[in-house]
Amino acid sequence: MNKVVLRAAGALAITLPTVTVQAADWAVVGQVTYIEASPMPGSFSLQSTTAGGTCSAGAWLNWNAKGADAAAKSANAAAMLAIVASAKLSGRPVTLVGNNSGCTLDNIYLN
Repeated sequence: MNKVVLRAAGALAITLPTVTVQAADWAVVGQVTYIEASPMPGSFSLQSTTAGGTCSAGAWLNWNAKGADAAAKSANAAAMLAIVASAKLSGRPVTLVGNNSGCTLDNIYLN
């Protein structure tokens, strides 16, 4: 029985596709100071009190909607904008995870 399980696991490992994962350049905690939502539903931008990598404090940080199709991307951008607006209105900090190139954001966490 162990041989069958090992062979199945080995076959499974061989058939899995290779996925390239890009690591973010930085992660910081800060307050949201401004939100620019006019590019919605595909993206929005925000400013934070904290610098991240080469993106200075007060620089526009860009959230590009994520999802498999237009509806999923629209829902993603709306949900992330709600988190950012909640942080701005409540004064709660956010953890921003992003990239130096284009000051783009990979993740936003409400702390």
